[in-house]
Amino acid sequence: MNWLREGFLCVNFFFILSGFVVQYGYGDKLLSGNTSDFKFIFYRIAHLWPLHVLMLIVCAYVYTNYNSDFMSYAIKNKGFIANLFLVQSIVPDNTFAFQYNGAAWAVSTEMFFYFLFIFAVRLDLRRLIALTCLSWAVILLNIAFVKMNFPVSGWYYYINPVTRSAEFLLGMVLCHAFQAGILKPSSKKAATILECCSIIILFIFIAIGATVNIPWYWHWQVFYTIPVAILIYIFSFSDGKISQLLSSNIFQLGGKMSFSIFLCHQVILKMGKDLFFSGNSILSIPQNVFTILFIGCISGIFSIFISYFLYTYFESPINKFLKSMVK
Repeated sequence: MNWLREGFLCVNFFFILSGFVVQYGYGDKLLSGNTSDFKFIFYRIAHLWPLHVLMLIVCAYVYTNYNSDFMSYAIKNKGFIANLFLVQSIVPDNTFAFQYNGAAWAVSTEMFFYFLFIFAVRLDLRRLIALTCLSWAVILLNIAFVKMNFPVSGWYYYINPVTRSAEFLLGMVLCHAFQAGILKPSSKKAATILECCSIIILFIFIAIGATVNIPWYWHWQVFYTIPVAILIYIFSFSDGKISQLLSSNIFQLGGKMSFSIFLCHQVILKMGKDLFFSGNSILSIPQNVFTILFIGCISGIFSIFISYFLYTYFESPINKFLKSMVK
């Protein structure tokens, strides 16, 4: 469980990668006027919000114990309203962001990043680097000397979109370095070696995180930032054999489906738990490490299949339709 618990490093990966990708995809377009601020925000909402709302409704039904009157209950709940408008991550409460579809707090934080990007993209590189360094300095000094042990500490160090903006800004800086060709591998062999080394470095950090008692306020955001940043930067050049493998059609499809997988996996795991481990279920089985891993694997595979249909028949068509409304 200690090793599996380190999966939250994916949040660091997602936020840094997001800053890199958004800068790469929209930086020049916004600065040149080819895309307006309104179009940028609208396109991001068109990509995130429809599927989020669908899964929010599904989660409201499942997490109210399959109650047919779940909508009337949900509408009266402040957490549901905050989730509906993707503002749950700004509420300073440890549990507020994890109501209903718990994974969606990251989407809420991501929306904050998009509004930040409109301003950050217009900074020259020197000021962007200065802002990024200042953001990390504030986080490190706060952790080292303040250590906020109050009721919203979990929110402050893990969910808070203001502090997590440091990762997004770091991704933007990495993109500038990539576009300038800094430390670009000189050959495919060198790129492959660097890709392998970046993976090994990340696994070393995972092993340390899983076996060493690192204070949580260091662990949540700071600990994995350097290895994740190295991994993203090395793979951004796509020159090595591993990155070429990840560029195959099946992995590209997986990348396109990743948002659907992210939003639906938690509720499917919950349904699998209810189906197999509930005392009221005819399929009730004893809980042990083997049955838990088995149900987890089955739920994971089912999540992938559901995500394919969500992406193909819901997410992608609605995204295209909404984007066609604003040209």
